[in-house]
Amino acid sequence: MSDGIYIATAGAVAQSNALDTTANNIANASTVGFHGDRIAFREALGTAKSLDVTLVDGGTSRVDQQQGAMTQTDNPLDLALEGDGYFGVDTAQGPRYTRAGNLQIDDARHLVNNEGATMRGEAGQPITVPPDAKVVGVGADGTVTADGNPVGKLELVRFAPSQLRREGRHAVRRHRPAAARRSAEGSQRRPRGQQRQRRPRRRRSRQGVPHLRVADARDPGLPRCREPRGARPRWTQVRKHRRQTMFRSLATAASGMEAQQTKLDVTANNIANVSTNGFKKGRAEFADLMYQSVRPAGSATSASTVAPSGTEIGLGTRLVATSRDTGQGELHQTGNPLDVAIQGKGYLQVTLPNGTHAYTRNGALQLDNSGKLVTAEGYPVGEITIPPDSTNVTISATGQVTVTQPNQTQATEVGSIQIATFANPEGLAAQGGTLFTETTASGTAVVGAPGEGGAGSLSQGMLEVSNVNVVQEMIDLISGQRAYEVNSRVIKAADEMLGETAQLR
Repeated sequence: MSDGIYIATAGAVAQSNALDTTANNIANASTVGFHGDRIAFREALGTAKSLDVTLVDGGTSRVDQQQGAMTQTDNPLDLALEGDGYFGVDTAQGPRYTRAGNLQIDDARHLVNNEGATMRGEAGQPITVPPDAKVVGVGADGTVTADGNPVGKLELVRFAPSQLRREGRHAVRRHRPAAARRSAEGSQRRPRGQQRQRRPRRRRSRQGVPHLRVADARDPGLPRCREPRGARPRWTQVRKHRRQTMFRSLATAASGMEAQQTKLDVTANNIANVSTNGFKKGRAEFADLMYQSVRPAGSATSASTVAPSGTEIGLGTRLVATSRDTGQGELHQTGNPLDVAIQGKGYLQVTLPNGTHAYTRNGALQLDNSGKLVTAEGYPVGEITIPPDSTNVTISATGQVTVTQPNQTQATEVGSIQIATFANPEGLAAQGGTLFTETTASGTAVVGAPGEGGAGSLSQGMLEVSNVNVVQEMIDLISGQRAYEVNSRVIKAADEMLGETAQLR
């Protein structure tokens, strides 16, 4: 009778771990480069009775190495690995490895991932992109080129699954099995006869000691421990215990629901601005949270064997950034001589009422009551004034603004439109009204003539429309809705399991 209780309890714990792993896989359905986990169980032991009774242990989790689906994007720095392998990145904790290939260029012109970690080159050095580069590309072998010239090659490495340990934020780190660690420690043993240097004894805090029960003071088998200062001394039994969270899947699925809700908000904003000139669509990017290591890989399973894979249960997902797709939108011809579109990189620089500058891709320009060239909101674009008697206005590809006046055979230049470029345009802060302001992440604006220093050229009589693809947004909307629904079902399943546990007598 008692065997059945333990067997059923072991099975319930095993299925709880399976639900936690499934919840983490579903919560990271929208995480770029995420590979799901598969958990496997085995019988723990058997008893030789009239019937063979077995227990089930907590199981081991393995990363599913199956290739994920690839999605087409307009960002030339978005990469995907076909087959095995990882990108190398440098973090504050040392080298790490990831399959997430949504890369950017920071203000130091280094190639980084969406969390600012520097991508490693073949020699472990960062890859620097020249500031005047117009076209940055990455070849199939990882070679990074700027205007056709190679500037570095991404570090691509392969590991056996047992050599890696998850850390969250897309990253894994190389893991040495316990046998290898013991071998390395054994090689550093002190020579025979040399005394061991004793470490200074650490003073333990008395207030943090758990007191489980009060025992008889005559019991010599119990260690002595005092209560906090001011309390009466007594004999207590002290035990070390580890807290284990019950039904991690509740919080894991909740994080997945929050992630899909944020994705829905970003998708809704993209669809709402499908007709906004110069609008750049957003994209919600997620990363997996930390992992709880129930049993590390490489731990001993017997006197001569070690576990090739450990048990690591993820705790959900989180929002990393809402990046902006700076890909070129379609150019529509309007016939208005004051409409301009930027072909390539860069933004129009406008002056705000407080004297600061903002930047926009919306080139629907107009004239105010004094003849100044302004945006639709009335913000001046440089110091350009068009005479009221002008019969023709011409804006060249390099930004020169010329006008033709009555009784004149030659055009007169009245100013020039300049283009501002940034080392990391994804780091600009959106202010609404298709306006952006610079931040420390975007770097300082480099203002110059169109077509110079990597800036794009101007096209008169045309406007750049939004780069939102309505069909793709509808697909993202449907997939986000279904992922939200599945996460809610995980919460329902965990609630039912918790209800069954609460009804045990």
